Amino acid sequence: MIKEALLYQPLADSRVRCTACARYCNIPEGKVGLCGVRQNIGGKLQLLVYGKVITGHIDPIEKKPVVHYMPGSKIFSIATTGCNWLCHPAGAEILLSNGDKKPVEELLPGDSLWSYDVDNGMNIHPNVVTRTGSRLARIWDLRYGARGVRHLSLTAEHPVMTDSGWKSVEKVAPGEKILKVWYQNTKDWKRKRPGSIQRAVFNCTKCGESVKGIDNWNRHRGRCYTEGMGMSLEVREHHRQRMISDNPMKDPDVARRAIGASKQRFLRDPSHGWHRNTERLRTWLHRHPSEGQKRLYELLDEMGLEYDQEYRIQPELRRPDSRATYIADAAFPDAKLDIEVDGWWHYKHEPTRERDIIRDQTLRANGWQVLRVSGRYLYAHREEVKALIIQHIAMPVMLNKRTWVDVTSVEPTERFEPVYSFECIPNHNYVGDSIILHNCSYCQN
Repeated sequence: MIKEALLYQPLADSRVRCTACARYCNIPEGKVGLCGVRQNIGGKLQLLVYGKVITGHIDPIEKKPVVHYMPGSKIFSIATTGCNWLCHPAGAEILLSNGDKKPVEELLPGDSLWSYDVDNGMNIHPNVVTRTGSRLARIWDLRYGARGVRHLSLTAEHPVMTDSGWKSVEKVAPGEKILKVWYQNTKDWKRKRPGSIQRAVFNCTKCGESVKGIDNWNRHRGRCYTEGMGMSLEVREHHRQRMISDNPMKDPDVARRAIGASKQRFLRDPSHGWHRNTERLRTWLHRHPSEGQKRLYELLDEMGLEYDQEYRIQPELRRPDSRATYIADAAFPDAKLDIEVDGWWHYKHEPTRERDIIRDQTLRANGWQVLRVSGRYLYAHREEVKALIIQHIAMPVMLNKRTWVDVTSVEPTERFEPVYSFECIPNHNYVGDSIILHNCSYCQN
């Protein structure tokens, strides 16, 4: 059944602009848009799959990008066919999180890729492939470098990171810059480093002893640097008598400075008495975890992992606009991994997004990893989220060198052949043929 679409605009020369997604395809007479299911017939956009439902589900409301619904509500979802995936020809090399490369046609769901948190200082994080696919499409050739000898083969609509933001290949112009990546930790480096760090010699500045090996040094430092730090009974009794006979807190100026010092101690000492109040507040604020949090806890329990729910993190290093305490939805304190379940507000509400950026920058400055998972992934991609968590707990060494390179030419080729696509979460970007790319220019994230 064919039905005229609602979401389009008529243009000159019998063209139409589809507004069903953020791509806004400009479709000439007789042609279809990128998804392949909306066609320009006689200057009107016709939906070719109207009424042809391929699946229907009753889903949790947390999966959908909607607001003003009660958490825990249900929503009925249906879908028709269509494809807006972005693709590579066979042989394109995709960088994996361990530094190896894999041809795009061999990628499988669960593979872990090299990806960037673009909004947080280009921090590198593993992303997990959730699905793969293929289709037929025309190949475009993008050439770059000083002599234009390096090239990238993609479909026309594939987004590339340029110095002016994400752009589809067909809109990149000669003279613009794209970001090239080199993986720094070679196989030879990984082979030599574990042995060298165990042979390294560390000199203790407190006792003068030389210690060989990183493990022995960590044990020695913990013992040597804390030796003799306890308060003797004589000193404790002296302080007690002073407080009874001459309490300095009676002086307002002294009291002000003492309260300031106590506040500083509270911020860095988890045993400080003020924390009793924050514990009561924390219990009140988090008496009812969100449905997304509950789903995350179920998943972590299935994996048999030991973790802390709603774990309080008190960063030592803070920015002027950082908070003194952050609550992690789920935390692995030993691995310094914070897992956050993000809903609509985290993606669509700008003040919330800005607070999240400051929060993540603060925690990373204090040695924590932050893994943000969309609540809908916990329903639609459970196994891939499990793989993502394991990758972050394992903490693969991910370092690289990056540089902007000049584009010399961009043009379509005569090649019309099978191309291969995939989706990766949660950042939706990856490194293909040494260039930073995006696998979905209009994802909800």
